[in-house]
Amino acid sequence: MLTAKQFQYLSALVSSHAGYRIRSQQKHEIDKWFSLQLEQGRLDSVDQFIAALEHQPSDHSQLWDELLSQITNNESYFFRDAGQFNLLRYLLLPEMIKKNRHSRQLRIWSAGCSRGEEPLSIAILLSELLPDFEDWDIRVIATDISRRVLEKAALGVFRQWSLRNVNDQFVQRYFRQHQQGFKVREDILQMVDYNYFNLVESNYAAFRQGHGHMDMIVCRNVFLYFDAENIQQVVASFADLLEDNGILITGHTELIGHDFELLSREIYPESMVYRRGTAKSIQTSVLWPALVSRPLPERKTSVPVMRTSKPTEPDTSATFDDNVFDLLRKHYEQQEYQKILELADHHAKKFGNDVQALLILAESQASVAQYEEARQTIKKVLGLNEFSHLAYYLFAHLQELGDDVAAAIASLEKSIYLQNDFVPAYLELAALLERSERFGRARQLREGALKLLQRLPREQNVQPYPDMTAGDLADYIARLVSDDKDQLIA
Repeated sequence: MLTAKQFQYLSALVSSHAGYRIRSQQKHEIDKWFSLQLEQGRLDSVDQFIAALEHQPSDHSQLWDELLSQITNNESYFFRDAGQFNLLRYLLLPEMIKKNRHSRQLRIWSAGCSRGEEPLSIAILLSELLPDFEDWDIRVIATDISRRVLEKAALGVFRQWSLRNVNDQFVQRYFRQHQQGFKVREDILQMVDYNYFNLVESNYAAFRQGHGHMDMIVCRNVFLYFDAENIQQVVASFADLLEDNGILITGHTELIGHDFELLSREIYPESMVYRRGTAKSIQTSVLWPALVSRPLPERKTSVPVMRTSKPTEPDTSATFDDNVFDLLRKHYEQQEYQKILELADHHAKKFGNDVQALLILAESQASVAQYEEARQTIKKVLGLNEFSHLAYYLFAHLQELGDDVAAAIASLEKSIYLQNDFVPAYLELAALLERSERFGRARQLREGALKLLQRLPREQNVQPYPDMTAGDLADYIARLVSDDKDQLIA
């Protein structure tokens, strides 16, 4: 249907006006849509349609709305990604409420809200956490680039499928039977303000003037479709809109490999979030939350190599001297990943025989988007020490980045098998399984992690979660696995 030139031109046009990249695998569906429009006499030609798009503003165009509905995924459901919503319910929203207790005001933006399940899920959480929420000035601003889905969202009516993972008690409490499914309670619906907004073209200054600064911005599974330039532009605008200590939540791996000013990274078992509060530019490591925040362990005089076959004699000419390793430590602690890569090039033979150095090298490679190189380095680690739980742990994050969730799950299972007291692997495997809707197994893993945490001194720091002590983390996990029947997920 579309020629290669037409498809390329249409892709560039959509990216410049709406931020979205049209993937090559979407061409077949777009061809079918264009064929249908031609058959129904709505279009004379593809070139005419593209020319019309060029001359119509994307914010008041039915043509744009219809096209974008073909290339974006509006599928969602309530409390999608239970791990992130647990993080909101038990940590982030309570912190925000405590901070704003005096002003009794909250501003939260759900950007790319689709049919409304996400902003309404947030509104339901706020009503749970604030028995007196009607006495607060709460605004959940929900925006999308599609006016068609916004019109449906504003009705607050959903099919059973959108509620498939919600506890029956929550369904009974917040929804009423409707001829088309379920309608959300009116007071919850009134907490959400639906508006059109194009993240690439709309006016952020006008948004701020109309709504004020945000305590939190939630923009999940949107940046998957954006190119790097548009991501940088939108996140910078988000940062300007956030209050000091305001939080940005995105999909799990959407911002990997990007630098952002004004935003610092916070690592939790369920997700990584970004907080406004520093002018320092940071780099988001692919190994979210891997070992970027941990202090480098004290180096032993020799690294044991565990193999099932007979070990070879060590090559003493290829071992680290203290000066080189101290330099590696310094670069690692300061997250100077490019300098680590240069050090590895200069001392290639020494790196090639040191398990710990190779693990650091793999993380550094991933942190500068050298993903395939990082995978190969981890394979070298496993060649030296096939029982390295850290290698499988890091490998899992790379596999998840490549959307191979099944392989990531398997690697985390191996990490736990090899080191059965390694709490991060338990928690991150639980989060992955929960996203795969395997809630029973996720709960078992968290119960196991809780037992391990309860053996530690409460004040002990737990890496790679630098902002949480063992006591903090244990309290949080205990709430997640409590026998309280009032849980979000069925």
